Amino acid sequence: MKLPVSILFISLSSTAFSAELVLNNGNILQVDSGFNTASAVAIDAGKIVAIGSDKEVSTHINDSTVVIDLEGRTVIPGLIDNHMHLVRAAQNWGHQVRLEGITDYQQALKQIADTAARAKPGQWLVASGGFVERQFAGRPKAGFLRTDLDKAAPDNPVYLQHLFDWGYANSAALQTIGVNPDSPPQMPGLLLDGNGLPQGPVTKRAQFLLEEQLTANTKQNRLEQSRKALKDLARSGLTTVVDAGGFDTVDSLYEPLKRLTAKAKCPSG
Repeated sequence: MKLPVSILFISLSSTAFSAELVLNNGNILQVDSGFNTASAVAIDAGKIVAIGSDKEVSTHINDSTVVIDLEGRTVIPGLIDNHMHLVRAAQNWGHQVRLEGITDYQQALKQIADTAARAKPGQWLVASGGFVERQFAGRPKAGFLRTDLDKAAPDNPVYLQHLFDWGYANSAALQTIGVNPDSPPQMPGLLLDGNGLPQGPVTKRAQFLLEEQLTANTKQNRLEQSRKALKDLARSGLTTVVDAGGFDTVDSLYEPLKRLTAKAKCPSG
């Protein structure tokens, strides 16, 4: 009686653990206690069902299994970022001005100008953090000047956010909150230069109004921008993020991500 039972067990095991996807001929980092590697991994229903040598994992291949030859490339587990402001940044992911790694003020202005050249007139250009003023050699004492931002992006509102405490805005951005740069009103947080004109830095009430305007103007494309953000993160190896929220992260900003999740359409890399 034992032999038929054993044969039945082997047959069921082969069927139960056949995989939808097998990656082989690679360098699979297991990140276990010994930080061991393997050459192949089998995945089914989004879960790893086997990892080992090509020969060992080949037992999980059937006629419908997708097999990808890694040609020696490395596979790592998905990375987790435990502090990110993804929900806010995803509003305008495709129009972000990326300032990380730039060490010169003029180079930063060129980066803004290059981003503006790819954007439609009137489209917001935003840096949702990712920089500190001291990284830019040759910067003015006040940071990014409104007049310099105007030259870099004359046809686009520009808002560069420094953490949550202040930011920088050009004339087009200020006009969206009712500020005439040539004759500015008295407004808390609107910093003026020696001539009484907006210098560039904004905080308090002025910053809040800009954030509010930005949220309203990105509503139409929020779903597509969120999809693009998730796809870019997945392509970089980030599969999980913890959103840290923020004073301007209102409930409505979570809706695109909820919709993508409900439709099982959160993109992969």
